[in-house]
Amino acid sequence: MVNYGAKLLVLWHPYSDLCMRNKIWYAKICLESRCNGLEVWGKVECVDMLTFPVETYESFCCLTASD
Repeated sequence: MVNYGAKLLVLWHPYSDLCMRNKIWYAKICLESRCNGLEVWGKVECVDMLTFPVETYESFCCLTASD
């Protein structure tokens, strides 16, 4: 999960099939606070697949911080 311009970006592998190693699915979700902050609702804005020109890739972790 990544903070993407005040939205939540979720990335995942489709499955472990070797022929799909160059693809990652993602969903961009807009979050909204409701009921005086007691609930968080999300609306999926888009879902798509990223394709890389190489057969395999190496993923890495990232961290974002704000004040």
